[in-house]
Amino acid sequence: MSAAETTTELVYVPDHADVAVADLLHQDRDKPRLLALVRGLAAGVQELEDLAFPALVDGGVLDASSGAQLDQWGALVGEPRLGLGDDDYRRFIAARVLVNIGSGTVEDLLTVWGLVTGPSVVRYFLTPPAGYRLQAVRAAWLDPQVRRRVVRIMADASPAGVEYALVTSIPSPYGYGPDGAVYGLDVGTYARRIA
Repeated sequence: MSAAETTTELVYVPDHADVAVADLLHQDRDKPRLLALVRGLAAGVQELEDLAFPALVDGGVLDASSGAQLDQWGALVGEPRLGLGDDDYRRFIAARVLVNIGSGTVEDLLTVWGLVTGPSVVRYFLTPPAGYRLQAVRAAWLDPQVRRRVVRIMADASPAGVEYALVTSIPSPYGYGPDGAVYGLDVGTYARRIA
């Protein structure tokens, strides 16, 4: 084996359409409709490679990416920046990846909820017959712009036909706190339902 055959380096393919046509059987290469279909499908593959390759090569890992590299990650997974700073945007990209591949299980919902409200203590409550409530206790209230994004991404993460409520609070909430303590009206703060 030569060194070229054993390499694990990522290689950019600039002409997926030509490669796909070349992979057709010889008797199919002169059929215009089939060629148009293959070239159309390859154009989608090419667009994905054009978006993904710079992010993989230049950005490496999502946690180490910033600025334009994060914008490439966001375009790749379908999460626009819309004015977020790098730290917040990185969390939302990671959450969008989980939403895209998740199946709406309790574990998926808690993971996504923890990412988008982080840093926080998150809890899940079942609300029969077909619903749930997610609560996040944070050190401070969510910024309004971030709160709208949280609501949007959780709507995408939630299974269809299931009612849900999203609640945020700061430490010492009125009622039962995450540590099991009970805070009364004279001590606790009210939680906020954001969806």
